[in-house]
Amino acid sequence: MRHSRRLAFVAFALIVLVGAARAALVDAQSAAHGAPGAAGDESSEPPRLRVGVCQQPPYSFRQPDGTWDGMAVQLWKIAAASARVDFEWHPLALDEVDPALVEGRIDVAATGIPIVPLRLRRFDCSQPFEAAGMVIATRSAVGHGFLDGLRHIFSREVLTWLGTILGATLVAGVLIALLERRRNPQFPRGAGGIMEGIWWSITTLSTVGYGDRVPITHRGRLAAAVWMLIAFMLLTIFSGIIAASITVGRLNPMLSGPDDLPRSKVGVLAAGVGAPMLRELGVQHIVEFEMPDQVLDALLFGSIDAVVGESTSLRYLLQRQKYASLVILPHPIKRVFVGLGLSRRLSPELRAAIDQSVVETVESTAWNEYLQQLLGANE
Repeated sequence: MRHSRRLAFVAFALIVLVGAARAALVDAQSAAHGAPGAAGDESSEPPRLRVGVCQQPPYSFRQPDGTWDGMAVQLWKIAAASARVDFEWHPLALDEVDPALVEGRIDVAATGIPIVPLRLRRFDCSQPFEAAGMVIATRSAVGHGFLDGLRHIFSREVLTWLGTILGATLVAGVLIALLERRRNPQFPRGAGGIMEGIWWSITTLSTVGYGDRVPITHRGRLAAAVWMLIAFMLLTIFSGIIAASITVGRLNPMLSGPDDLPRSKVGVLAAGVGAPMLRELGVQHIVEFEMPDQVLDALLFGSIDAVVGESTSLRYLLQRQKYASLVILPHPIKRVFVGLGLSRRLSPELRAAIDQSVVETVESTAWNEYLQQLLGANE
């Protein structure tokens, strides 16, 4: 009987030891891989992601108060709230974003990442939120100083029309003097009357009309009426020619298209995809810059002939009056889609949630209103 009790006690002890060992193994596995169902447990703390941002307007830029704003920044805030994840900003230089994603120093890049094979081989991207393109920005073939403006105002066509107006003014002045000299003392015979007639035709042409010289004969008044109509048409046409001459000079770019790039000195951002694309096009003179303002300033002051970059960023930057003399050629070299950069360490569930949030946000009316406010009504 006593022997049976001992056997029962040993069996119970073995059962307890096996259960404890099994529980310890489960706890170890849970600690290493996460407990099953923890992702769906609302009481557990959400993961804190490291989100890289950089100075790349309009996708991401720092406001004067230190906060971050921009298309990609706002889009990520919406996606993070939708996926219920916490995050912290990690400011980076523009050329540090790609390496930081590859090396795992950040989990998300909240800036404009062109979705191209070169990048997709190194990290993932979200669904695109912008359909942009690689475009050419250049300046007019002439300067925009005072002397250059005068050259356009007094172009050959303008001078031709100016001569025509002056000739018509002289003819009208002589004619009115001849018609009025017999009965109108305001237009005496001889050279004095002709000079008075020319003075009258000039004041009539300029619509000043002092009234110090007035035709009084029927023939003189008829001729004056005809001259008023002719003068009005001449001035209207002349004003249009001057405006067109200035506009054509302003919009006359140094480059007409991609075929001119191999013969030009072209600036690109070092962290962008412009340099590899230009090498494929056979461009030899490529100058890389760290910041967008640097490459645009170089174009503005003549250090380079053109800039190749992403269209949304260039159009946003060229809105500033400083770059009013720069123009973007109408046809893009290559279409490019832009998305958020995602580390491959993110779970498939989180990547799916980010993609869904991006697609839903981009299709919303609120997002379109935000873009109009940020980029202007033309977007």
